[in-house]
Amino acid sequence: DGTVLLVNEDLKGNVELHITTFPSGVSIYLNDSYVGDTPLNMEIPSGIYDMRLVKEGYKEEKLKIDLRFDDVRYFVWFMRRR
Repeated sequence: DGTVLLVNEDLKGNVELHITTFPSGVSIYLNDSYVGDTPLNMEIPSGIYDMRLVKEGYKEEKLKIDLRFDDVRYFVWFMRRR
């Protein structure tokens, strides 16, 4: 029908992710890849991620997070002792 659709690659976008834990120094894994220790501030592509929080002496936490493009997300997590 002659329609031209221009797709802007920027629409995929990134997400600002800020993770704070109590205590700090918790290792963060996104889709089984280590990304750093808390407190953690990073920018990642939008998408659905499996997040793991790991610290010796504490229960490992697992959750699924859905990050939309051009969003800012804050997570505050209180770790539970084993």
